[in-house]
Amino acid sequence: MEKILIISYSFPPDNVPAAQRPYFMAKYLQQFNLLETIVLTSHSSRSSLGKSNWADLSGLNIISTEEAETETITQSQPFVNAKRTGKIKAFLLKVGRELIIPDKGITWYKKGCRKAKEIMDQNPDIKYIYSTSPSVVNHQIASWVKKKYNVKWVADFRDFYYCFHYEDGHFLFRHHFDKQIEKKIINGADHLTFILDGMTDIYREKYPSIKSKSSTINNGFDPAEFEGKVAELPATGKIKIFYGGSFYKGVRNPKWLLQALERLVDNNQLSPDEIEIRIAGNIPTEIFDDFINYKIFKSVKLLGFISRKNALEEMLNSHFLWLLTADEKRNKVAFPIKGYEYVGARRHILAFTPEDSALAVIVDELQCGTILGVNDQSLETNTTKLGKLIDNFRKGMYYKPIQVNDELLKKYTRTFQAHQLFKLIQAKV
Repeated sequence: MEKILIISYSFPPDNVPAAQRPYFMAKYLQQFNLLETIVLTSHSSRSSLGKSNWADLSGLNIISTEEAETETITQSQPFVNAKRTGKIKAFLLKVGRELIIPDKGITWYKKGCRKAKEIMDQNPDIKYIYSTSPSVVNHQIASWVKKKYNVKWVADFRDFYYCFHYEDGHFLFRHHFDKQIEKKIINGADHLTFILDGMTDIYREKYPSIKSKSSTINNGFDPAEFEGKVAELPATGKIKIFYGGSFYKGVRNPKWLLQALERLVDNNQLSPDEIEIRIAGNIPTEIFDDFINYKIFKSVKLLGFISRKNALEEMLNSHFLWLLTADEKRNKVAFPIKGYEYVGARRHILAFTPEDSALAVIVDELQCGTILGVNDQSLETNTTKLGKLIDNFRKGMYYKPIQVNDELLKKYTRTFQAHQLFKLIQAKV
């Protein structure tokens, strides 16, 4: 069986979303006997989400550039209110964003190349390499391997880099460097994959020459993580809404939900005692300060950082799953990775997003939720829609898992995506 080297700075037990795609690709390429996988990763990647034992790593050949760390999240950590950033710290962060090119993974580059050389020298039957962002350093290491060993290379983009992301002019010093790094990856890879059709289209428009060597492999969820766990919830108790992730003021802002619920409370259509909003993640001080001014705040339970396993359990035990994207161009073509897990949990999604966004399109395609607005003009509509959902809940709806068309759902599953990558390698690379 031919071998593939997967290069990813993040990999389990990292608790971060970035670790999921390379893990599931490696797992299912190997499990389905499609390709023998070798994973090059770092055990020293730093994340506020820590590490947790959410993945089954047995049977995978994982090679790290350093010893594994043992720190894990075993239970919910207490909520920590983020401090306001001082002027000096804000200045240093700004300077850091200008100077750390392409990203914080740059410190891994030399170690990654050295370890990649060891792997390639010991495994001459490696025919393919697969590098996957968000860390652009993954692609830079793959580029080095491609040049030295002349193997076939698939570069997987999950985030925008220079194209469409830095052209806003916020990063003036690094502008030229980012452009050249991205062009080198685009030109050097044998094939490029993107996680949404809209993202593929944007890159093809920017780089017309890649049309014949680019395709979409969506992000998704692993059906095995939900098998036997999706069940009807008890028809008693509070309405439970769950949100997993971070809030960014002006980008992912919780006020669109809170304002609508507050209006329902003011109109005596809802009591704060009827509802529980459970939030896993960190909340910046400026958003937390807004939180406490709402009557509905007494219904909010802050879980702090929790392990990925616990987050999946929260999804399965909630009636509604809360998702947010911003009303700006680059967010409109994005679909949060936890949204696919929401779909896997078969719970009704409260999708706060522009109507022309990828999130709205997919939720509408799968008929798995309600689209709500993300601007001040949408308050009345949001209030009406949420009021109807609450009325239907009182009538006995939303206890049962939602039904999603399996054929439509297939392309958003990790198993299907591993087969997509394998077929792509067979046919085009």
